[in-house]
Amino acid sequence: MSAKAKYNYHGWAIGYDSALGMKEVAPMFPPIYQYDDFLNVVGTDMSSSPAWTCTVNGGTAAIEALSNGSLILTQSGVDDASCEVAGSLSWYGAQSCCMEVRVASGGGATHCALVAGFVDTNGKAGAVTPWTAATATYANVSQDGPVFIWDTDLTAAVLCYNSAKANTMKYATTTLGGTTASTWTAGVYKYLRIMNVYNGSTVDTYFFEDGVLVGTIADSCTPTTALAPIVSVGARSGAADHCHIDYIKVWQKRA
Repeated sequence: MSAKAKYNYHGWAIGYDSALGMKEVAPMFPPIYQYDDFLNVVGTDMSSSPAWTCTVNGGTAAIEALSNGSLILTQSGVDDASCEVAGSLSWYGAQSCCMEVRVASGGGATHCALVAGFVDTNGKAGAVTPWTAATATYANVSQDGPVFIWDTDLTAAVLCYNSAKANTMKYATTTLGGTTASTWTAGVYKYLRIMNVYNGSTVDTYFFEDGVLVGTIADSCTPTTALAPIVSVGARSGAADHCHIDYIKVWQKRA
């Protein structure tokens, strides 16, 4: 029988099960909350979801909404260029901002760079994919914020996680850390959750894949830097690729 406990950690009610590991249950106080499953989006018209902006960074791309609410981002095949959906509101590590996205890679078995997480203004407005992990080396356009990274240019492609604080990456290479054992089959949805916890001076980040804690980074980002939630798909090997976004939800404690 597993041991279970529940406790308050810097304003979050945390559940712990020795068989399952740590799991965020709920904030102790009513949070600021944003959720979108893009049911009201028609074709490429994002006006019904004003809290999100879609941007093409290099090359040509398409944004399409399906009748079931999924949003498709497609990059035409310009290597490292991206198509992204990003939040237009500001979120902060000092308010323990968190996000979850249900997303599927497209043809991603061979030629995809997919990023989901929090980025700063550099990552949101950059001309290319906000993070990559080619061969064994991470590269960041975003200078602050934690992210998940799936990059088929890795020597052995696995789901990765990383973070930057004041333009210093937590991990410079995959040999130093930030990798999981997870691969990603094209068309399969994953639930990716990033939970930031402000401890009074620094931000600690917890990364969950399909409800399982797969990584942690201490002192992960600048608490007072404005961050935006983002899902970005970039082309690799000069081949077009896409991703499907089922929903994005973001929340944080009130200031």
